[in-house]
Amino acid sequence: MATKYSPSINIKRDVDSEYLYIPTKNSLEAYNTISNNFKAGIHSYNIIGSYGTGKSAFLLAFTKHLLNTEKIFSPIEGKFNDCKTFKFINLVGKY
Repeated sequence: MATKYSPSINIKRDVDSEYLYIPTKNSLEAYNTISNNFKAGIHSYNIIGSYGTGKSAFLLAFTKHLLNTEKIFSPIEGKFNDCKTFKFINLVGKY
């Protein structure tokens, strides 16, 4: 069966899709900031950037990493208050 290629990521549509993510310097910094500050009580972040800069791709990679379906970033090992499971609510906005 032919597969349809789309250069964009949709966090709801693509959550179960096969996905190859190559972490960038910015995505590694974002992951480290989120994971290192979680224990300090910072649990909310805004990810802001121009169209096509990889915001949704990062969120999908972050989800897959925390769910242990893919090893993309540094190991969780004690980060996130030793949580063993995570729940994600994927929202895609519209005008």
